[in-house]
Amino acid sequence: MVSALLLLTAFGQATTPKLTFQGGAFVVNGASGPEKVLLSTARPATGLDRSRGRLTLTLEKKTVTFDARGLTFAVKGTNYTNRLQAVPVSGKIATKESNEALIRAVKDGSRKLEVSALSGWAVQGKELFLLVRWDDKSGKPWLEALVKVDMGSPRPKPDLVGKFDGLSYARGVVDDVLRIKDGTLWFLAGKEDSFGVASMKTDGSDAVHKRMGDPVAKAELLPGDSTAWTLTPSAYGTSILGFATLDKNEYHLVAEVRGQMRSIVPPCLAEYRSANGEEVVSLRTGALTSMDANAEWRATSSGLLCWWPAKAPTKAVLYDDDFRKLATWDSRAKAATLGAKPKIEVTSKPHKVGRG
Repeated sequence: MVSALLLLTAFGQATTPKLTFQGGAFVVNGASGPEKVLLSTARPATGLDRSRGRLTLTLEKKTVTFDARGLTFAVKGTNYTNRLQAVPVSGKIATKESNEALIRAVKDGSRKLEVSALSGWAVQGKELFLLVRWDDKSGKPWLEALVKVDMGSPRPKPDLVGKFDGLSYARGVVDDVLRIKDGTLWFLAGKEDSFGVASMKTDGSDAVHKRMGDPVAKAELLPGDSTAWTLTPSAYGTSILGFATLDKNEYHLVAEVRGQMRSIVPPCLAEYRSANGEEVVSLRTGALTSMDANAEWRATSSGLLCWWPAKAPTKAVLYDDDFRKLATWDSRAKAATLGAKPKIEVTSKPHKVGRG
């Protein structure tokens, strides 16, 4: 997937791209030459199984698994499990007063000492870092902590590193929100008064929260980890979408939509279902367009490619970031013509709803 910067650069190019379909794939011929776009892309094998709530990783010939039972290690034919009950009451992250309140909550059943979920993980050399989470009875997170596992040890075990400033937006029993760069661990994080990025050194020092905007209900990194999108329901039944450029510390609200969110199409599209049917909004510009219910979107170095039906396309359009048509393809025509009327039409002009 191209980066946001490359995509923006490509949109500004003077060369008019051409769109063809051959051998079961689209070919976008732009300023950087031909680019093949397959109708479907195989996902790489991973040890993360969201549907079963399980993560399995093998490092240094040892296997570690996280699921609803906790953290399980498989070493030389033997298995042992740690539910991390000692973490919430550790002096590294707790006080006498907070522990007294926690014990009362455990007794009344509103909280538990056993770990609830894994928000993310990262690997540096032989060290495995795990962002583990505790949820209360209602499912709301009340604690996240970073633990480190030396997988080079004969018998690996989790050691508490510390606590970040802010909670992640991770969901489910296992998620993948933690990132590492130059010895610093980080993730998108929320606090009561803000949305931003929480970071900490691998030794537990320099835990900071960089504010980017007002609180949001949901935030997720886009491929490349340089941009992110946010979603916050309003009091009157709409969803407010935001877009963040992390390396520039820029964040703004791009659109307010009424409908059911379906998915995010990297690097900059949000699909949702409204009373008007299927629609797509650009997270970068706020531009809005309607779409065929069976359409497929893909980012290319020359623009945003949309085709329909998804598995056996008969039409396709290449758009720029404001949904202006750059090229079209029709299976009934001998060649794509820029003036052909596609099935998808822009239904509103780009709009902004505010700035964080």
